[in-house]
Amino acid sequence: MLGPIEAARAAFIYSAENFNYAPYIVASLLFVLVTIPLARFTDRLIARDRARRTATGGVR
Repeated sequence: MLGPIEAARAAFIYSAENFNYAPYIVASLLFVLVTIPLARFTDRLIARDRARRTATGGVR
């Protein structure tokens, strides 16, 4: 998770020095590329846990 945060910070520093805001676009794309797969993975884990709970009758 530190990758997108560090990219945003680097974009802020670069744009403050050069008045070029393109690094913000790159940082936001990196954030989206990390966030979407992690959200899908989390959804899969939740669905698997839900299936286990219904198969066992809610008792672990």
